[in-house]
Amino acid sequence: MQFLLSRGANLDEVNNNGHNVFLSAANGGQVEVVDWLLARGFELSAQNSNGDTALLLAAYGGHIRLVKRLLELGASLLERNQCGFTALLSAANGVQLKMTDWLLRHGASISEKDNDGYTALILAACSGNVEFVDYLLQHGANIEERNSNGDTCLLLAAYCGHSKLVEALIARGANLHERNRTGMGILISAANGGHIETVKLVHKYVGTKGLEETDEGGYTPLLLAAQRGHYEVVRYLAAHGANLHARTSRYRSQATVLAMDFPEIVAYLEHVAAFNPLQVAIDARETD
Repeated sequence: MQFLLSRGANLDEVNNNGHNVFLSAANGGQVEVVDWLLARGFELSAQNSNGDTALLLAAYGGHIRLVKRLLELGASLLERNQCGFTALLSAANGVQLKMTDWLLRHGASISEKDNDGYTALILAACSGNVEFVDYLLQHGANIEERNSNGDTCLLLAAYCGHSKLVEALIARGANLHERNRTGMGILISAANGGHIETVKLVHKYVGTKGLEETDEGGYTPLLLAAQRGHYEVVRYLAAHGANLHARTSRYRSQATVLAMDFPEIVAYLEHVAAFNPLQVAIDARETD
């Protein structure tokens, strides 16, 4: 650091994320540099453009030694950025298991939530890390907890295409029939995300009945997949008996209308429009 300063480096520089040199050092886990900068007048409470403090950045990066040091110097586990992330939530968002464990053993709460209701468990589910999710469940997290949209870890794992985690959560007792505030169940969530292997897995659990479930807008898994442009998901659902003539509730839109921006899907749906379910299934096998 002294060498850079002797060559004209400016300690007041800030990057595009609002990181000054102190926050950059914290982001990299540089304990000695952080101490050196604090001794030269940098504020422990400094924030970047997202409101992240040195503690939150260190937690996100899994820098346990620096987190210890910052807490010794007066940082607080209650600090939050503009999204409402605490040190624990930052660690969970960074998929830092050891850091999360240390924080929970030193005063953080497993029930902390950000501004959108995301807990450490729900953030971990978004990452798809089965070991991390297991750890949190074993340390007091509730498998049924929800964010502000009503999404559980199972619904988000399905949406994100984390098939191994979906299976693990089901094995641990997650409710296959849960829905979020917009009425999305597990198969609709998987179809919305467009991850074909997860759709196949979820379909195995929910069966034919799941194909006709709708959200509050009347969207079936097939209708939502068509609107999102998920061609392989549309073909799979159609081949397994989804209603090709289903309509949404408000505008009575069929899949061909919803998929107007995706010519491949429209062409496929028009191709099988007059088929009976058996013919659709045979056509799918013949064209695979």
